[in-house]
Amino acid sequence: MVTGRWRAKLQRLIVVVGLLLKVAQSCPELRQCFPEAVVTVPCQNDPTLEWTSEPSDIDCSIYVSCFNAIGIKMCCPDGMLFNPDTLKCDDESNVDCQIEPPPCPQTTTTTMPDTTTALADTTTNDADTTMVTNPAETTTDLSTDETSTTTDETDTTTQPITTTEEITSTAAIDTTTVQQGPDLAALCAALSTDSLVELAYPGECSSYIVCLDRQYIATEVCPAGLHHNPILSVCDSPDQAECLDYICQNNPEGSQINIASINSCQRYYICIGNMTVERFCAPGTIYDAENGWCIVEDMDNPCVRERLPAPPQGVILQCTGENELIKIRHPTMCDVYYRCLNGRLWARQCPAGLYFDTDRAQCNLAEVVSCEVQQ
Repeated sequence: MVTGRWRAKLQRLIVVVGLLLKVAQSCPELRQCFPEAVVTVPCQNDPTLEWTSEPSDIDCSIYVSCFNAIGIKMCCPDGMLFNPDTLKCDDESNVDCQIEPPPCPQTTTTTMPDTTTALADTTTNDADTTMVTNPAETTTDLSTDETSTTTDETDTTTQPITTTEEITSTAAIDTTTVQQGPDLAALCAALSTDSLVELAYPGECSSYIVCLDRQYIATEVCPAGLHHNPILSVCDSPDQAECLDYICQNNPEGSQINIASINSCQRYYICIGNMTVERFCAPGTIYDAENGWCIVEDMDNPCVRERLPAPPQGVILQCTGENELIKIRHPTMCDVYYRCLNGRLWARQCPAGLYFDTDRAQCNLAEVVSCEVQQ
């Protein structure tokens, strides 16, 4: 679960990125586009479980890819603008842009005055009484079986010395605190299977870790605007990925609701305010959203599961025991790929509207992926 501290950090990050993009949208030289900048915005059209595109109302070279009314800001290539008629990026000459962005801000340099203040060294003399004994008058007789010490009281002098200096210093103490991240190796070690598993990175919706044989292998990041779907083990739309830090974010404080998983028949979530509690049905049962509890899975209440295609021979030949962790796209299916490690393959399928991006090695928006579906 995400603590308030992590959630506050994430909110500040989104605000900072949003402010950067606002400047970038109005200044072509500073504009940062997908996939470097991550900004989500509400869409104007009605929610739909298909990817659609909308024009931006502040910059003709920017458009919004929408899924279920949540948009991801995208940029057209240099020299192109988004055409609201075709809903695609087009040559500037074919687009009648009515938006006039303000000029780039001028950079100014301000010299701050030197305000160094010399601090006075404060010395305080306190009376520190030190007892001094004349060592010449202290003798030890070693000739007898017993050791005795004779001190001439008349020659023992006590001299008060006032020499202690107390210095008040204003030097700052270095209190740097290093935050320790999550124990990724321990997360992998706690798994109940030796298969290749992708786990959600604690506190991060877009990052995930890869484990094999209960050993930590790597940390990977989804393309901008997408979350890791820990159920399907792929990058997915935020509304479909079911990141625990995202599911209940809009639930009002003091309100408690149940939400059925859209990726698993046996899984559901309880939103207590914006805190998410994950729950699982017992084996042989599935969650019934209409009644709000788990029911027996039978012919009247089936759980539909799709099986992914077996890897073709060409993919098998590419996956050898000498390879490190790689991903290989299906030769004819743009949304299917295989994870390969040490000669072993695991099939994955991108969600609807996403294709496997060989450049990013992740599922990505179909419109930015170069792949032709073969029938």
